[in-house]
Amino acid sequence: MRTSELTASEEEYRAVVENAVDGLITIDEQGRIEKFNASAQKMFGYADTEVIGSNIKMLMPEPYHGEHDGYLKNYHDTSVKKIIGIGRYVEGKHKDGRVFPIELSISEMLFANSKKFSGIVRDISKRIALEKEREKFIDELTDSNEELERFAYVCSHDLQEPLRMIRSFSEKLQEHIADDLKNDAKGQKYFNFVTDGASRAQTLITDILAYSSISSDTQILERVNIESLINVIRTNMLANQEVNKGKITFEPLPELQGNKTQLLQLFQNLINNGMKYQKPEQIPHVHISAEDAGEHWTFIVKDNGIGMEERHFKKIFEVFQRLHRRSQFAGTGVGLSICKKVVERHGGTIWVNSKKGFGSTFYIKLLKPTPIKEN
Repeated sequence: MRTSELTASEEEYRAVVENAVDGLITIDEQGRIEKFNASAQKMFGYADTEVIGSNIKMLMPEPYHGEHDGYLKNYHDTSVKKIIGIGRYVEGKHKDGRVFPIELSISEMLFANSKKFSGIVRDISKRIALEKEREKFIDELTDSNEELERFAYVCSHDLQEPLRMIRSFSEKLQEHIADDLKNDAKGQKYFNFVTDGASRAQTLITDILAYSSISSDTQILERVNIESLINVIRTNMLANQEVNKGKITFEPLPELQGNKTQLLQLFQNLINNGMKYQKPEQIPHVHISAEDAGEHWTFIVKDNGIGMEERHFKKIFEVFQRLHRRSQFAGTGVGLSICKKVVERHGGTIWVNSKKGFGSTFYIKLLKPTPIKEN
């Protein structure tokens, strides 16, 4: 009975080994192959009868082939384990001479009078190929994005001058024939279309330039006093007659480390949106605060504006995405895209929480300052 149980157990073990997806190879203390399952045969191109009794080195390309005997000897002499119990990436050698990447994990088996070593081998050629393909794709995508940003910058820059000329000479022509236009409502309307269109195009191009320049700007890191930035923004905005009835308040704010110009853009755009997207009878109020989030500061920019529906929370950070008609609120749909890009450029994240009719709250999570190395 005992014998039959052992026989059944051995057959079960053999079936598990032979049908394993990974290659299973067992060697003795001298490095001679004792077991070589079906997956290993398929992987290396040898039948088990061709390798059993041979040194495992036959499956290794250089430098592993030349190093193997030395490693075994060193282990016998010192019992220091360098690779046993540790998975690692090496290379295997196929029967046809082809070298391919493998993932190898070795374990030691102790018997009464001997040691054996069992290796689990996995061919990772497809994984490595996919990783290389992904890296190539990322490099090509990065190059494409950089080229697109350069094109946007050059194109936008070159378009500024003709637009300035259109706007300038339209205004001059309007002044030149002012007497003829006094009683010509259509003529005045057409001139307004031209100058307004040119003005909006200039604003759009300025925003595109700002957006494309964020990645190309040299990342000058400096300590930035955020309270000072907010004070500058508040002074400039409240000097504007359109928003001088609004309020911009803030609690004590921590310093950040980053590009001062870009951080100014970030808070200026967020505050400007909070002051702009308001009900006609509402007095705008934007409040800025900050919370300690461990290694980060989370800045909170809260307004009492018109708010938005949850389905727009991600859309608003995309380039040229607008939720309102131009006749309702001026803008190009680039401001929040600039904010997102600035935050990501500084290794942070930005998100919004809002309810239609009850204002919006923007959260900006940025790293706390670290010591700046001097050159």
